[in-house]
Amino acid sequence: MAWSAFFLPIVALALTTAVARAESGFERERAAAAYDAAVAAFDEHDHARAAKHFLEADALAPSNDALLNALTAAERANDPALAVTVAERVLEHDGRPVLLVTRARRMLGEATSRVAWLTLECSEPCALELDGEPREPGRVVVNAGPHVIVVRAPGGAPSERRIEAKGGSEQRVMLTVTPAPPRAMPSAPARSMSMAPVAHQPGPPRDRSTPRVAFYAGTVLTAGLAGVTVWSGIDALRGRNALPGTPAETEAVADSARRTDALLAGTLLAAAITATVGLLWVEWDGS
Repeated sequence: MAWSAFFLPIVALALTTAVARAESGFERERAAAAYDAAVAAFDEHDHARAAKHFLEADALAPSNDALLNALTAAERANDPALAVTVAERVLEHDGRPVLLVTRARRMLGEATSRVAWLTLECSEPCALELDGEPREPGRVVVNAGPHVIVVRAPGGAPSERRIEAKGGSEQRVMLTVTPAPPRAMPSAPARSMSMAPVAHQPGPPRDRSTPRVAFYAGTVLTAGLAGVTVWSGIDALRGRNALPGTPAETEAVADSARRTDALLAGTLLAAAITATVGLLWVEWDGS
């Protein structure tokens, strides 16, 4: 039990490291895909879309090259709000190359008078759209001029508000949310003597907790096998240190070594299966 208690944190750390590496590799693949999409958009002269994809690639895997390309694309798109967004991304962290910082500051200075910073707030939980694009409440930079904001409560009807963003200004926009009306209780249907068709009854929902239980059980099993493996290895080493001995003792030591090898293989297999279950089948978001 002492060896199991010692080895359990090691197994947990190994599984956590494997999950982190897998997530990191997945983010690098997504960053590469976003970068390729940005290059394709740039080649098609869709510079606004290219700049957004370059920013996406940098968010997934920070890259000065991606930011430099985003600056170039935003400049060619002639979109002041996009230029400010890219420039602020460059300047929000220290240690950037001097050329990159200098160019970002220049673009920010040139665009400041042509944009406005809006702070969008809702009186109640809400969903927002700004000029037809979904937005989260908070601070956002927009081009100077008219804009349309659509706000709705969950399940409620949308309401529209038009604003005029003044260049170089900070504006706080408080949006009033109309709550959804309460649902009326359905009245009981009148009984009829006619035979109504029997509706198809859906099966029970899939138990999403099973993979998580299997993962935890696999972790405990792996830790237990690891503890037994350590004990077997120590036993084999003690037997080997006592050699030479009788033929029976020599054979017993060999059996201990073979037993340790088998336990080690079982431990590695259990760890691999547990890590696979944790990576591919466990829904860690709690849904």
